[in-house]
Amino acid sequence: MATGQRDTEKIVACNAFSRLRGKTHVAMFPSNDHVTDRLTHTLKVAMAARRMARRLGLDEDIAEAMAVGHDLGHAPFGHLGESVLATLSPVGFTHSGQSVRVIQHLENDGRGLDVGQVVLDGIATHSKGAGDFMAEEGLEGISPEAQVLRLADALAYLSHDVPDAVRAGLLKQEDLPVEVAQALGHDASSWLTVMVDDVIDATIAATGGGNRQALDRPLKVVMSAPMAVVIMALRDYLFSTVYLPLNHTEPAYAARAVVETLYVYYSTHPGDIPWSHPEADPHRAALDYVAGMTDRFALTTAERLAPGIGAAVRSNTPMVS
Repeated sequence: MATGQRDTEKIVACNAFSRLRGKTHVAMFPSNDHVTDRLTHTLKVAMAARRMARRLGLDEDIAEAMAVGHDLGHAPFGHLGESVLATLSPVGFTHSGQSVRVIQHLENDGRGLDVGQVVLDGIATHSKGAGDFMAEEGLEGISPEAQVLRLADALAYLSHDVPDAVRAGLLKQEDLPVEVAQALGHDASSWLTVMVDDVIDATIAATGGGNRQALDRPLKVVMSAPMAVVIMALRDYLFSTVYLPLNHTEPAYAARAVVETLYVYYSTHPGDIPWSHPEADPHRAALDYVAGMTDRFALTTAERLAPGIGAAVRSNTPMVS
């Protein structure tokens, strides 16, 4: 069995992967079971990454292993939880770094999963922030498979966050920028395929056309210039109308309070963390424990410490992280 296949099997079998189905991706809407969770997002990323890698002559097993492991370290309530932990912790926190830590140090009773370094490197570099994820800055030394992961992650969330926002009543499909519908079509379920095909075609064109040797290891995975304009317009639209405004809703503030309460408590009461931890540092132990929680477990645990703290999160009001 190839190394990438073994790494994928190890990651998919681990506890942190199972917990992804209980973690918010972007929209947390308790009354709607069809809104994307972190596990569904991960599977879509893996599908897109594997397809791109196969068509580009890359190692599709390595790309898939990176994809299934890339979000293992996400805190409960998505980026809201991540921002709280990053602010409070003296050692800092990023979900990409925590994903690597989960694989190397936390799974398998602290012995880790013995996953290859190339997979870990791809996971560590997948996060893009709010800037231009197509920019060449920061791509030095990043493998083509890792570049595939960065794009697959972004294209997957753009393709499913719009339907989620529509289901939650946060926007209407017809409100999207005109150029988005013109380039991607009106059926968002097909968007990921359209975007992935564009990356494949543009990368092949940029690395020698029909020259198979040139396709073996493309130096940079790219998107066509027209599609890049459309994708950035869609991303900017979602940040301005969905992601950023709904960070300031009552459920979002309540979710932050839940994560803060948990971190403060367990960093000052590390003896109450109910599992053996590989680190003596109470802040590191609290980060690992709280970041590993599902939304439901975080709510239940915080409400034992501060009754009623999660009431707004449990409401039917959508929260976007």
